[in-house]
Amino acid sequence: MSHLKRIVKIHAPLETVYNTVHDPKHWADWYVGVSDEVEMKVEGRAGQHRLLMVGTPFPLTQRVLEDNLGEDEAHWKARAVGPARTVEVTRPCRLVMLSGETDWTYRAIDDDTEVTVVRDFTVPTEMLETEDDRTVIERIEAQCLEQSLENLRQLCEVSH
Repeated sequence: MSHLKRIVKIHAPLETVYNTVHDPKHWADWYVGVSDEVEMKVEGRAGQHRLLMVGTPFPLTQRVLEDNLGEDEAHWKARAVGPARTVEVTRPCRLVMLSGETDWTYRAIDDDTEVTVVRDFTVPTEMLETEDDRTVIERIEAQCLEQSLENLRQLCEVSH
C-alpha cells in the first residue's frame, strides 16, 4: 500500500474550497490529467464518472464513504475502484488505474482554509516490470497531487 499526505493553505472560505473540489464538472480546471468529463452517473452516495485522462477515456468509480460540510470543518472520504489494468495512451505511455482511498479534510483558519489530502492506494503488482516501477508511479502520483492542490489554491484564490 502506498501512502501520500499533502497539506495546502488556501486564502478562501471553506465553503468555496469545498464546493470547488466537489463539482466534477470543474475537475478539469484544477485536477492534473483530467481533460474533460464525458459522462457522470450518480446513484445515492456513490458517484460514477467517465473521464478523459490525458485525452483518453478512463473509467473511475468512487464510492463516497463520508461527506460532511460543517461551519469550521468539512470531511470527504471515498474509495476509488478501478480494474487492475492499464490504458495505453501512446505506444510508450500507459496510465495505471489505481484503487484506494482518498481522504480530504478542510479546516477554516481565520479567512483561510487548510486542506489536507491523504491518499492510500495500491500499485498493482502485475503492472510492474521492476520494483523501481512502483517508486516511479508513487512519485508521479505525489507530483500530480501537489500540482493539483496548487492549481486548486490558485483557482479558489482568484475566484475569491
